[in-house]
Amino acid sequence: MTTESEPTIQRLSAPPGNPNEPYVVPCFEGELWTIPASNSVMRMLVTGHETNKTFAVVGTGGLEDEPVPFHYHDVAHDIFLCLKGRVRVWAEDQARELGPGDFASVPPGTVHRYHMPYRYHTEVVGLIIPGDWEEYFRFISERYAGSLFPTNDRRDRAKILFPKLMAASDQFDMTIVPEKQAFEPQPWDGSENKLPGAMAKGGYFLRDGEGDRWELCGTVVRPMATLKETGDKFTVYDISSSIHFNKTSFKWAVQFKDTHHAVYALMGKWALIVGNKTSELAAGETGFVPAGCAFRLEPSAAYARAYVFANGGGYGQVLTSLGTLYDDILVPQLDQVKKWTQDIAGIQSLEKETDPSNLISTKTLNRASIRIMSPQLVIETDFSSSEELWRPSSMEATSMWRFMQNVNQKRHKAMKTYQDLYNWSVGPDSTQFWADLWDEARLIHEGTYTQVVDETERMDKIPRWFQGIKLNFAENILYSADPKDASRSITLGKEDDKIALIAAREPTVSEKTSQPIISGSIEVTWGHLRRRVALTAGALRARGCRRGDRVAAVASNSIDTLVLLLATTAIGSIFSSMSTDLGAPAILDRLGQIQPRLIFVDDIAIYNGKTMDLSQLSIQLLDGLTAQTEFEGVIIQSVSGDTSPLSQEMQAMNQRSTAKWSPFEVLRDFLSRGSNSETNSAPFERLDFCEPFLIVYSSGTTGKPKCITHSTGGVLLNAIKEGHLHQNYGPDTICLNFSSVGLKKKTLSSRIKIQVTNGVPKTSWIVYILTVVVLLHGSRIVLYDGSPLFPDCQSFIRLLERQRVTDFGTSPRWLASCQKQNVSPRAIADLSSLRTVTSTGMVLTDDQFKWFYNDAFPPHVQLCNVSVPPHVQLCNVSGGTDMAGALAMNNPLTPVFLGGFQCRPLGMAVNAYELSQGSNSEDLEAPEKRVPIVEGEPGELVVTKPFPNMPPFFWGDADGREYFRAYFNVFDSVWRHGDVIKINKATGRVFILSRSDGILNPDGIRFGPSDIYSVVESKFTSQIQDSVCVGARLSRESQSEIVILFVVTKPGHKLTHYLDAQLRKEILKAYSKRHVPGTIVEVPEIPITRNGKKAEVIVKQIVSGQTITSASGLANPESLEAFKKFAAQMTSGAQRKESKL
Repeated sequence: MTTESEPTIQRLSAPPGNPNEPYVVPCFEGELWTIPASNSVMRMLVTGHETNKTFAVVGTGGLEDEPVPFHYHDVAHDIFLCLKGRVRVWAEDQARELGPGDFASVPPGTVHRYHMPYRYHTEVVGLIIPGDWEEYFRFISERYAGSLFPTNDRRDRAKILFPKLMAASDQFDMTIVPEKQAFEPQPWDGSENKLPGAMAKGGYFLRDGEGDRWELCGTVVRPMATLKETGDKFTVYDISSSIHFNKTSFKWAVQFKDTHHAVYALMGKWALIVGNKTSELAAGETGFVPAGCAFRLEPSAAYARAYVFANGGGYGQVLTSLGTLYDDILVPQLDQVKKWTQDIAGIQSLEKETDPSNLISTKTLNRASIRIMSPQLVIETDFSSSEELWRPSSMEATSMWRFMQNVNQKRHKAMKTYQDLYNWSVGPDSTQFWADLWDEARLIHEGTYTQVVDETERMDKIPRWFQGIKLNFAENILYSADPKDASRSITLGKEDDKIALIAAREPTVSEKTSQPIISGSIEVTWGHLRRRVALTAGALRARGCRRGDRVAAVASNSIDTLVLLLATTAIGSIFSSMSTDLGAPAILDRLGQIQPRLIFVDDIAIYNGKTMDLSQLSIQLLDGLTAQTEFEGVIIQSVSGDTSPLSQEMQAMNQRSTAKWSPFEVLRDFLSRGSNSETNSAPFERLDFCEPFLIVYSSGTTGKPKCITHSTGGVLLNAIKEGHLHQNYGPDTICLNFSSVGLKKKTLSSRIKIQVTNGVPKTSWIVYILTVVVLLHGSRIVLYDGSPLFPDCQSFIRLLERQRVTDFGTSPRWLASCQKQNVSPRAIADLSSLRTVTSTGMVLTDDQFKWFYNDAFPPHVQLCNVSVPPHVQLCNVSGGTDMAGALAMNNPLTPVFLGGFQCRPLGMAVNAYELSQGSNSEDLEAPEKRVPIVEGEPGELVVTKPFPNMPPFFWGDADGREYFRAYFNVFDSVWRHGDVIKINKATGRVFILSRSDGILNPDGIRFGPSDIYSVVESKFTSQIQDSVCVGARLSRESQSEIVILFVVTKPGHKLTHYLDAQLRKEILKAYSKRHVPGTIVEVPEIPITRNGKKAEVIVKQIVSGQTITSASGLANPESLEAFKKFAAQMTSGAQRKESKL
């Protein structure tokens, strides 16, 4: 048996030219070159031959000399780090005289020069990128073999050097700028005391000892250049420590697949340990560690200081990621140093806890693993999830930036970052934030408020906001407020001839008429939209609908549905909608509770190239609601274009009816009543700020759906916050939102079934309302009805191009569909107009983040990961139906990193509380007093302060008991949302791990099923189609659980002993033995909710022996039978580790 030999550390007088060998170059040695007619020497310490041309390290020593001429590089990036004496550096219109420890970074395109101005010994170390650029110095220089450096070279520079410079400019990346005039360096003014956080022409200067520091086990780390400042090319870190800390120090070795390191010892001594070999690194010496070699640094003196150069985040990034912010200048005292605990969990989650404010990114690691090793353990940590994927390019042009500056001026603040703004918005002065947001919103309203909210009232008492304000939802959507009088509505920004929306539909042929249904796009202007809303509002009034009445729609994402929503709210009635695929029993579960006066139903449903007749659904709804006294009938909306969409059965029912109104009426006839009524010109009915205009529903997976009301003012003000500030919506915005529901079957009625794989914004989901409120900003929306994959996903992508969409709302499932089909949107469509892509419904996987930027969408697009559970910037957003808004989302001021959510929204006091022992049960009645958990630990997602978009009440919940049980029965007067999250407090990044009811707890080790899904979905894509992971209690008394993984295999595959073993092996490798499922079971189908989410809670209840009272919230309730069978096997003791149901 052979073993790989340990690398040896050679001490060499010059770089070896071998990219695979570590080595040490002694002080004042190296490959020596001198520029003719100069008093200096260049010592090449690391060259491109050792680093695969990624960087080179060059030391320069000399005396007073002629300055280098002004020049710039198209590609090369220079840094100057003064070690001794003085050196002057010019960069564009800035210049500084650097002393020992001072630093200058000169990026490509920057006109610059340097000069040693004094006749005493000066030493500079520089980094040159790319690594083959040192050939320029070899070309213009001569080999040197003398003492320290030449001091009396009096040759004529014009004859000796200038011809070489001119020839070099033709061969190398260097352009002389002779017209540039020199000027005296400016004094240091304090701008050099921190890193800029971005790479920009002109570069930057950094004073010695300035900038942020981190401390880990006594080692102090100061970033001097991070990947942010270098365009993801290289990093420079200043590290210092003491031999007195060796008993406590971070002694784990690090191994980087693609990152090379050079260490320049500045003071004291270091032990450079590569494998089992150790070499002393004394002051002035340079050590090189090639990629692939495991190494660590230990101080060997009372004080040791070094500079670490790397073509990636490297060793310095590891130390800052695991360390904590440190305020002092020197290393700490021994009694202040916390011993390294070898916290394995901390390393495993390092990528999620990396603080972007540490100025850390690892894009140049090529998504390779970093191995962090101790004698006891080897862990591989993928640093890619701290990889920066997108950076804002014009923060000052955003509404959020302007809002922050206005607040700074008004409130005498000095906020500079999003985190500053967020902390103020949820701090002691949070009511100031809401007041300033109200002023910013400029909503049409009447009245004034005496206080924003009563801060003394308990959150679980649902405090009222902005009492005294009255406003109308539809009026604010259709008009703008007069700047001089907010009670008056005008058309500014929403002029009659300006397009308000586009309605688009997949190509379809009607089964009723055999005629093509219009599949193109229909443009609707603001003027036309206002007239249609007025006509429909008049018809509603003519039928007796008044303030507080409920009007429901079972309809598609169409113009008719939008007009009905606005008309209903215009007259003060309450709107509620459901999708046509929900099925009659589920719809009646909801509408039976709110007792609508009228229901509007489409005549057909269109999906995936097919049309389905909905006449039987309309009849079932009429039969189910006839007994309710307020109900007056069904209005049929003709999607098919049929002028007489009533079926013969409907017509017969009309003929038999003796009621004032026919039970079924065509929309055209219904509107004709309004056209003859004076009520269609009546003013908008303005409601109290907290009065409801909308009813939405919980999923109903564990019982009857809850009817959640939403207030007019709360939704409008939150829409301003999220749309105007977070999303930067404006008059130039063109927004298309759809969400893939990922369902296999949905029953429309007892006789109709639809095959569904992806869908558009369901009118029963809160995302529909969040699409409509985009109109508030004078923006344009695109309503899409149909499958985004019919006839193929490319057709839908081309729709983005045709409509010049700027903001695209989608879901992880749709992105996954494109990814699996190897479809690259940017390759088949011009997406230059696209600014943001927002993903909702589920949390995006890291693989989807990578695919999005590497293969799918243009790099300028911000990806916003936005998970909205009911429970190009890629924007990841989390919130819910419960608050018609987000609890974690994007912002335009901070970068997008791989995985997680950018931030918590302004004004939302989101925190993580210790996981409740009762979070797996609905039996808790006495709320618990709890405090926030330690940063970075999993905890319950809670909101600790009231917010204006809290639902005013649940419909039909007279005593508020159901409302209290939904949000407040676990923590005392604190909103519990039902998710498990981790928060990085320093950066605000949020990671949603699971539903809290779905948390796994084997042997007291808590983790989310997302850990298991990440392995299944990344390692077993060819064998496993879907999975759900839950925990089952071993006994009623025990808090511990057995982890059960249910899988659906792909056609041609089965859960064999080998596949079972491979699953366990990969899960163990990725996490721990506690994560390995006790049982892996094959099932035919995974239960999912109607919003496309895995129904983990209901599966957990079944396998734990609980009785399920309702499954109406599931899209495929028949899938539960396999789980019930498995639960019966568990009860009888018949289950095995491999099962096939």
